[in-house]
Amino acid sequence: MRKTLLAFFLLIGLNTLYAQETGESKQENTQEKVEKQEEGMTHAQELWGRKFQASLSYTYFSSGHQGVDVGYGVWDHNKMGILADVFVPVDINKDRNKLYLISFFWVWDYTPIEWFSILPKIGYGAKILEQNSLEGKDYHLSWEPTMSLDLTFNLNSFVRLFASYTWAMYKDFSDEVNQLHGGSVGLRIAY
Repeated sequence: MRKTLLAFFLLIGLNTLYAQETGESKQENTQEKVEKQEEGMTHAQELWGRKFQASLSYTYFSSGHQGVDVGYGVWDHNKMGILADVFVPVDINKDRNKLYLISFFWVWDYTPIEWFSILPKIGYGAKILEQNSLEGKDYHLSWEPTMSLDLTFNLNSFVRLFASYTWAMYKDFSDEVNQLHGGSVGLRIAY
């Protein structure tokens, strides 16, 4: 009789302990789902823990250079990440030197409210200056720092509009350091 009562109470105790653990894990899972939904992450983003973003924008620099800016990046848990950015000039003036920028950024996505985020970017990359001469085209390559700040308006969890300010350095053919100040407006797709 004692063995039966002991086995009965042991079975009830184990069932109670299992029910408690299952209830706590369900609460934790529910809380994690709520946090991920608050971050605006899709199911695929929740699965990988990352958000991939591609951007396309028009950029104009104070030096008169203008062009298309294409970027692609990965945000870890929708907060910090890396971004590769390529500026391709589409200057109308054929006499002007063309400037290509290839930058790699560390980014931090700060979202104070759901529909708005601030994205400081610190980077480094290649600056290629192309000059038309009588002999043909000459190129000058320099590796210089770049910094940028994006203000992003989140239309939904996929589409974002952004405006950006960029500061960069590049060297010309006489190895003189020049500064670029420019602005961009564009579209970013997050998936």
